[in-house]
Amino acid sequence: MKEQIQILDKNGVPLARALADEQRWRLPDGVGVGVKYSGQIYPLVKTAQGWVIRLGGRSFAQKACQAMDTAPPSPAPARLETAAAAPPVVARPAVRPTVRTNGRFEDQWLINAEKVEAQRAERVAHHQQANEAVAQLHGELAGALEERDRQVARARQLEADKLELQNRLRDDRRLQKSENTVADLRGQLTHAQRQVAAAQAEVRQARELQKAAEARATAGKAELTQQRQAATALEQRLKACLAETAKGARPEAWDWFQALLPVAWPRLVVRPESWDVVSRHCTRVEAVLRVLQALHDEDPDQASFSITDNGWREVQDHIATGRDDRLRVYWRPLPERTIEAVIFYKNDDEVQQAFHRALSRESARE
Repeated sequence: MKEQIQILDKNGVPLARALADEQRWRLPDGVGVGVKYSGQIYPLVKTAQGWVIRLGGRSFAQKACQAMDTAPPSPAPARLETAAAAPPVVARPAVRPTVRTNGRFEDQWLINAEKVEAQRAERVAHHQQANEAVAQLHGELAGALEERDRQVARARQLEADKLELQNRLRDDRRLQKSENTVADLRGQLTHAQRQVAAAQAEVRQARELQKAAEARATAGKAELTQQRQAATALEQRLKACLAETAKGARPEAWDWFQALLPVAWPRLVVRPESWDVVSRHCTRVEAVLRVLQALHDEDPDQASFSITDNGWREVQDHIATGRDDRLRVYWRPLPERTIEAVIFYKNDDEVQQAFHRALSRESARE
């Protein structure tokens, strides 16, 4: 019956299937004896559990090994044959122990010899692997040096080609520039002549515009002077009307005053009922005229705050009437930069809130 050889993986774990004792192979360089598994020759190692081969260890190609003539029925006789040539056995034949003792001694000697051979084989394998790695590194280094030399030569060639192209381009640009110089100068001269003509026309047009602006400014100054004179006369006439109204009679000049307001304040639309409020409650009109003039001129210092969602705002100042300061002015913007204003006299808070609600119910002016 053939002895079973246990197969260990790279982690030392036995595989489920054992290998039957078969043909032996002499490993190269006298490393030892091995068996064939999956096309490779693996060294035989004796352990306490029996003969094993390690898949994670070193292996040899079949062509590098030499087949032994006969395979013994079990590894033990092979070890006895190897041990027969050992000096200890030949030197003391007279004191050979019994067969059983001699078998144990030979087994132990073979185990030690195999351990030594395994260690030697491992050292030889490591040395061979190191030599192979060094040879591979030398080959890779030589290849890298050759590639570097090729890249350097290529870079030098590209740099030379670049310089040659730059020289050719520089020569071509010089030639083209010399050929186009005359045409460029002629074009620049024509363009300059056109610019001079256009500038002269712009100067003449600017002078005409300046004269027209000066004429408009002169007319505007005259118109402004007339408007100021008209406003002064209007204020004096309004004071006279208020004085006559205080006597209990409606003056004829009041209608004339209302008709003159669109001329004095063309951007300001004052509701007619506002002047009835002024005639009933005011003994002085300077304050209310100042507020209306500020609204007309869009004075940014004329503060106001919103009271409705449809655009009505209340002037923040409380306007003096000559007897108290209960006069209020409300206004809202209209299209085309016009302003609608209404004058109200505050008897108490309840009346003022009712007036605010009435303004909020008005539709927005478009």
